[in-house]
Formats: sequence, C-alpha cells, structure tokens
Amino acid sequence: MLVVDSVNQTPTPNDPAAVKLLPPPPPAEFEVATIKPTAPDVQGQRGILNNGRVDLQNFTLKQLIQRM
Repeated sequence: MLVVDSVNQTPTPNDPAAVKLLPPPPPAEFEVATIKPTAPDVQGQRGILNNGRVDLQNFTLKQLIQRM
C-alpha cells in the first residue's frame, strides 16, 4: 500500500502531442445501490438482470457482496 501524506510540487503538464494520441475518456457514469429489507413472509430468492440493472430479492447482505 502506498500512502501520500502531502505533496509540495505541482506535476509537470502532459506533452501536447501525448494528449492527441490518447483516446477520449469514456463518458462519466456512476452506480447506485439500494438495499431494503425483505418482508418476513417472502419465500425463495429471485434475481433479474435487465439493461444493466440487477434486481435481487430475498438475498442476505453477505450473498449480495459475494455476487458483486
């Protein structure tokens, strides 16, 4: 592990030619997770994957972490 406590110099700018050679950065994106308790009378587990959205129901938090 590398920890940087402080920096006392400004980094040198990139070479203008290098900027032209690099591909454009991907569009900014973020992920959101909502975790809610399942009703106590729900039976079985259910999972749906639709257009990049994952909907899992009746899984323990440990199971969710293991799957992601």
